[in-house]
Amino acid sequence: MTRHTYALLSPLLLFAIGCTDPNAIAAECSPGQLQDCSENPPDYKPLSADDIPRLCEEGCTHVAFFNLGGLSDVTELDSFHHLTRLGELFYLSQYDLKILDGFSSVERLGGVALESGNALEAFRGFDRLERIDARVEIKSHPELRAITAFQNVREIGELVEPLDERLPTEQSFRLEISSAHKLTDLSGFSSLEVVNFFALRHLGALTSMDDFGALRETKTFVLHDLASLESIEGLASMKHIHQGARFLDLPNVKRCEIEAFLEGLETPPVDLLIDNVNEDPCD
Repeated sequence: MTRHTYALLSPLLLFAIGCTDPNAIAAECSPGQLQDCSENPPDYKPLSADDIPRLCEEGCTHVAFFNLGGLSDVTELDSFHHLTRLGELFYLSQYDLKILDGFSSVERLGGVALESGNALEAFRGFDRLERIDARVEIKSHPELRAITAFQNVREIGELVEPLDERLPTEQSFRLEISSAHKLTDLSGFSSLEVVNFFALRHLGALTSMDDFGALRETKTFVLHDLASLESIEGLASMKHIHQGARFLDLPNVKRCEIEAFLEGLETPPVDLLIDNVNEDPCD
């Protein structure tokens, strides 16, 4: 079997193969080791930097459930570029990881759920991905400043009717980003066109919707508690909000701008709530 290789990186030096650096790590698998594994894809839960190369040893390009929540000694991760399919990327309460990168060859992704990452500052990668099958939920990241992953993704999930019989709730196909008060860069969603449920909540530093300039269709649209948002002008491509819209606690966004935006839609929402917005007249 071809020997796997992996490199452990530090800010100052590229270490020789086999060294250990608890701060930053990148893993590269040899092509001769890889196999599809799609009939019975494994789950993967690394608990330390030493576990990262194990995925290369297993050699699977398809992983069902990838849990980074137990990875306790890595602050920067740029790995798993050999993976082509991933069921779900998940963590709950990840306290050390500052930069999450990699997954550059993934062509199919079921979903992402990253919650309660006290150190995460940047989320990158997934450069080849054009669609996400179900959800993206990124919640409770007090240090997160940039999400540049998914720059080529055009669709998240699919548009479904309320209480669709296939799903416990129509919100299973969703994009929700919340409780990240330093987040200003959402350029990872600059190609996004369609998502069933869209919600931005409690993002205190976000000033514009320019990163969602390609978004054109959703069933439910929510902007809630965006204290620094100055305008929704960036939503220039939006044409359809089929069911509900919520514009709540947007102190700098004028009601008249929201109303003009809604009037310009080809399909306006049937259920609308606007509350605690700027009541000054538009110029």
